[in-house]
Amino acid sequence: AGANSTGNGRREMLAPPRPQPTNIVLSAGQVSLDSMIASLNDGLLVEQLLGGCPASVSRGAFSHTIGLGYRIKHGRITGYVKGAALAGNLYDMLADLLALSTVPVWVGDVCAPYLQVPGLSVVI
Repeated sequence: AGANSTGNGRREMLAPPRPQPTNIVLSAGQVSLDSMIASLNDGLLVEQLLGGCPASVSRGAFSHTIGLGYRIKHGRITGYVKGAALAGNLYDMLADLLALSTVPVWVGDVCAPYLQVPGLSVVI
């Protein structure tokens, strides 16, 4: 296109270069992670998901295996969860956010707070 490179691109082995941000940073919220956990009667703290692409990019549907998570019962972490599947819709998830944690965490090229979201499907 005759433009100077901004360095905001990515190329995979068998695909042409495409525009892509290098880092994504989401602002922190106002609720501590401890408060989020304490507020849950039955929940899951997800630390790592396996796989990276949604099932339907345009519709926002996703299903990923949980690489590492923690089961929460009555406001306390009760054990590890590994290998379960987490599914939902990204657009619905973001529209239904209950809280964002006060401290964001870097995972790869994304820095984001923990999200407290109702209604995702978990299959163990």
